[in-house]
Order: sequence, then C-alpha cells, then structure tokens
Amino acid sequence: MYSLMIVDDEMEIREGLLSFDYHALGIGRVKACENGLSALEALENESFDLIISDIRMPFLDGLALSQQVSKKYPQVKVIILSGYSDFEYARKCIYYGVVTYLLKPVDFTELEEALAKTVQLLDSEKEKTFRQNAIERKLLLSIAVHRKKFLQSITTRPMGDEEMEEGSVLSEVRLDSGRYTVVLLRMNTYPKRPPSCSGNDWRLAIFALDNILKEFWVEQDYGYHDVDAETGECLLLVTDTSLQTNESGLNACMAALLSELARFRGLFRTALTYAIGSCVQDLRYLPLSRHSAACQMEGEQEDVQTSPPAIHSGIEVPGWDEAVADVRPADETTRKQIQEAKAYILANFKRPLSLQDVADHVYMNPSYLSYLFKETTGQNYIDFLIACRVQEAQKLLNDVQLKIYQVGEMVGYENPRYFAYIFKKVTGKTPVEFRNQTT
Repeated sequence: MYSLMIVDDEMEIREGLLSFDYHALGIGRVKACENGLSALEALENESFDLIISDIRMPFLDGLALSQQVSKKYPQVKVIILSGYSDFEYARKCIYYGVVTYLLKPVDFTELEEALAKTVQLLDSEKEKTFRQNAIERKLLLSIAVHRKKFLQSITTRPMGDEEMEEGSVLSEVRLDSGRYTVVLLRMNTYPKRPPSCSGNDWRLAIFALDNILKEFWVEQDYGYHDVDAETGECLLLVTDTSLQTNESGLNACMAALLSELARFRGLFRTALTYAIGSCVQDLRYLPLSRHSAACQMEGEQEDVQTSPPAIHSGIEVPGWDEAVADVRPADETTRKQIQEAKAYILANFKRPLSLQDVADHVYMNPSYLSYLFKETTGQNYIDFLIACRVQEAQKLLNDVQLKIYQVGEMVGYENPRYFAYIFKKVTGKTPVEFRNQTT
C-alpha cells in the first residue's frame, strides 16, 4: 500500500480530499498538511509516495514545493491542483517532475483516473527497481563466484595471459601492483573441521571468517581473500606493496588479524595459524608463493605464526616454464611455424581461441610458442589476437542492425562485459561510443 500527503490551505478542500476512498487504489496511509512548508517538515520525518498539492498557498506554494520535492525526494510523485487563472503557472510544475495537474473544483472521477495512473507509474518503477536490484544481486554473486575460482586457479597453476586477463576482469581483481604474496591462514585441525563443531556451527564459523576478512583485509585494500568452505583454509593474496616491502609490517598486520579472530575462538573451536609465502613479481609464480606457505604449515600445530622466509622479488625456477629458455628464433623453420600460427589466428579469431589451441595446431608447447611469438614478431600472442578481434569489431560496428553483444560474439568474446573492456582498452572508446562516432 502506498502513502499519500494532501497539501492545501483550505480546510474544506482538505476534508473533501480526505473523504475520498483511496484504499481501493492501493493507497493506505493518508496525511493532510496546511501548506508547503509543513509538508516539507512532514517529509523529513515520514516517507510518502504521492503528494496532492494546491498551487497557491502561503509560506511555500505548490511550485516551490514541487521544486524541493524533486530535489530531495525525486521518487515522490506530485499531482498539482490549480484554478483556471493558474493554468500557465501549473504548467511550469511539469519541469519539476509533477506527473499531472487537475483544475479546481476537483472532479473526483478525474482525481481517481489521475491517481490510478500515478499508482501504475509507482508500480512500474517499483518493479523496475526490484528487477535492477535482482540483477545487481546476481552480478555480485557472479563476481564472487568468479573471484573464488580465479583466486584458486591463479595460485595453484600457471595461467595464460588471456585467461589471466579475462579472469581478472570477470572477478574484478586488480593485479597491477607488481609484487604479490600468498598468505595461508588455517585452523589447527586442518584439513578437517573441529570435531566438536556441528554442521550449523561450521557454516556459521565459515561465514564469520569470510565477513571478518572482508572488513579487515579487503576493505583495507591489503588485497583479496577466499575461504574454503570444506577445510576453513583462508587464502590471502597480498597486493599492497607497502606490506610486502616490510616483512615486519606484514607480520604485524597478520598478528592484528589473529587478535581480531581470537574474539571468535569459541565459534571456531580451535586456534589459527598463518604462514607467509615468498613474494614474487611475476604472476606466473604465484603457485610457488602458495606452495612455500603451505610447506611451512606442514607439521605446525601451535597457536603462533610460522616463521616466514625472507621476502624477496622474483624466483628462479629452472624448468617451471619453457618460455624462460635461452632460445633465439633465427632459423627458417621457427619463422614458418610462427607464420603458420599467425595464419591460424587470423582464420580462427572469430571464435573462442586459446593459446593452447594455436600451440596444438603448430605442435608446440604453449609457453614456448608464446616466447617465440614475441621474439619473432615483437608482439605478444595475446596482443596480436586482440588486435585482430578489435579491428574486425570496428568494421562490424558500422552495421547498426547488429547488437553490441552480437558483435562481441562474432569476434570471439562470449562475455559482453569483457568485450567492452577489451575494446575500450584498445581504442579508448566503448563499442557504443565508437558506433555513435562513426555512424
């Protein structure tokens, strides 16, 4: 049920309007005010959905009231009552969002029609807001799901450039600090939950961990986090460079976190331990940072932090990635393989295409292909692929019959948000802005 405020300085008109049957129109609460000033005062203490206001009143007239309502309470719908002499004056109210105006004396049939249309407008806006909120909730849930998957993937296995970039966009994880550290936080009963912790208590404990880390870690811009619902292990990805260049600072930060979590020890039913992995400058080596933290955890069951290794930048890992091999693609065979790889990309970039697909076509290890591609062409594989797609997208955007998402799909991007992100990154304009400028 909606709420209505009647504003008129004439008592007879207020009483006449108060006698109307609003309930049948979906209006439950009705309040009357003598002028616009008292109406504004009432609006500060109560919420209203509709206002029926006279246009000529002392202290604050209907036009001024409409202006204030439009500015402070834009969701409130206003109907203006005016005499014949105020007809042109009433028209000005439309500028301030007045939905309609009625001539005095009020015809109750016209009033009912005006109210019915206004209520219908409110219903439509409420439904739109509900759908928008539902979409936002789904988007936030989708981001959370993508983030969980991405953080687990990037810290447990090598990822290609394109996969890493797409995962970063979809999960809204910024990875541009140049220094990264994985910290693991575990309950001392890991990998099992505490024996005395029931299913409901465990779910509550995981919920508490996640919320505390959001407040303490994410909102402080230290980095990102993930909580494993099965084991309770907390993954903390440190992206704050000031913490990583100061080992004691990171330890102090973790000590403060443990102190915060200690207040919930009765809920967790166990102590917590953390370990700081090695600091790396290359995202490909994040799995090693996590691995070094996990190795420290082995056998640790005391309620103290493990002793972290010295923080250092970059890790030399022979054999980790063939792309670091000292190879110079000077021979003709290599050049032909790269040309074949480029031809394959040009022929297939309109569909989802991974580095692995191209590598399989030319019978190469994907990491080695990535290295040779850059050495031979001076351009990263992913940059070449993106350039092909964006160039084709620019041509397709000239066809106004095609939807933006259709253009994205036609050049190999199944996710519209990611397509728009890549396109703007390359051209400096969104697909819509580019189309409007060129058509």
